[in-house]
Amino acid sequence: MTRIGVQAGARAETFSGLSGMGDLLLTATSEQSRNFRCGQLLAQGMSLDKILPQLDGVCEGVSTARAVHLDNAIPQESKPIVTQLHAVLYEGVPPREAVKNLLSRAPRGE
Repeated sequence: MTRIGVQAGARAETFSGLSGMGDLLLTATSEQSRNFRCGQLLAQGMSLDKILPQLDGVCEGVSTARAVHLDNAIPQESKPIVTQLHAVLYEGVPPREAVKNLLSRAPRGE
């Protein structure tokens, strides 16, 4: 998130506060989060078109993944997670395969 934000002109420290880490932690751990519930259902093998009507509102991560993936101003090497998330959401790649793709990348400095 920080690399993408900085590439888009944000300050890196913004992602260390509540608007960055706080939001990420809540999204990743709360069943009240639509993004969390969407991820759970994807992991269970449900398709996005079946998930979205069940979420009682907008799942911001779905449209954000597409927007970031398609944004050519952000270099591909800055968004490997978004690339794999887009593949799961919009290209039918199974989540397990997307994780394998991420873990098989060549190591590099963070």
